[in-house]
Amino acid sequence: MKATGYVMKLDRAGRITLPKSLRRELEIGFLSCLEIFANEDTIVIEKYKQRCYLCNNIEKIKTYKGRHICQDCIEGITNRG
Repeated sequence: MKATGYVMKLDRAGRITLPKSLRRELEIGFLSCLEIFANEDTIVIEKYKQRCYLCNNIEKIKTYKGRHICQDCIEGITNRG
């Protein structure tokens, strides 16, 4: 992870604004979905990626009944037995 040099303050509602140059560089557009991860005193914000509901894989994702499931888990489920 590289430092951006930006230091942002939270507003009264607890929000931060991502600078336009950073949004442009990372191709984050209006209404883009972002995902927030927290670990001890670190917060990471990433562009949202669909993940497998069962194993968190982000490759070969299918949607079944509103859940995202990867091809590997589908094969594991159908081949057990």
